Amino acid sequence: MSEKNTAANDDSPLIFVEILKEKYGKELRAVILYGSWIRGRRDTVIDFYVVLDSYKPLNSRLEASLNHLLAPNVYNMTVLQGEETIATKYATVSAEVFEKSICHDFHPYFWARFAQPSEILYARNEHIRTELAELFNIATKRLITNVLPLLPKAFSSNELWEKAFELTYRCELRSESENTPKILAENMHQISNFLAKDCGLEFSDNAIYRAGNDSSRSTKILWIFRTLVGKSLSALRLFKALFTFENPLDYLVWKIERHTGIRETPTDLQRKYPILFSWTLLWKIFKRGGFR
Repeated sequence: MSEKNTAANDDSPLIFVEILKEKYGKELRAVILYGSWIRGRRDTVIDFYVVLDSYKPLNSRLEASLNHLLAPNVYNMTVLQGEETIATKYATVSAEVFEKSICHDFHPYFWARFAQPSEILYARNEHIRTELAELFNIATKRLITNVLPLLPKAFSSNELWEKAFELTYRCELRSESENTPKILAENMHQISNFLAKDCGLEFSDNAIYRAGNDSSRSTKILWIFRTLVGKSLSALRLFKALFTFENPLDYLVWKIERHTGIRETPTDLQRKYPILFSWTLLWKIFKRGGFR
């Protein structure tokens, strides 16, 4: 799989939407575009979330069980656009789990992702589209309110979101550079303005002031637990992807090299039997700082 989408253009995601509609049929509720593509990158894998009524259309009972145990499942897919190959990865999650995870999960895996800009490329009807938009707002408010106690009395939008992404990235095994939270924060001003009142914030001289006297100590403790839980869940999701992803090690080393410059090449044996033999490769990458 070629992970550099050199031929990708603004219409490329729509090609995958049609494929996903055919693949999942009447069980498909929505397709959500998110990640680097939303932020203007056109040389990277296109990221989607696929929201389903159930896991019946998945390839096997094993995959359905894995999705039930720890959502989402992550898959990859390529299509030809002209003479070039366009690559995507997409995550499958049921509507029930999607809503529950955003509204109630202790760990920020879902609500941190959908606090960021995303686009509903397909929804089966307007009711579903409206529900998803409301869930995005809930995700954003949850992230903001869980970060506010750790900020000074007066702070900018950039400071708010940089702190938020610093905390949430720390809760996973990530390969992105330490500058990523700062880069992401630069695109969040409109969201800050839109939800400020709902989160109890007031504007003054380009700074946002928070209301209330929440305990920073208890909030710090909660984020420590989220980090411990999150690293464990990330390791489990990484292991689970070995069952659902095509050529998972090649994708992983490409992504790590892209973000960190660290390169390790899987052996043929590791590619063929990643569940059995990939651990030495992953340990080398970890020791070199490929995961944070």
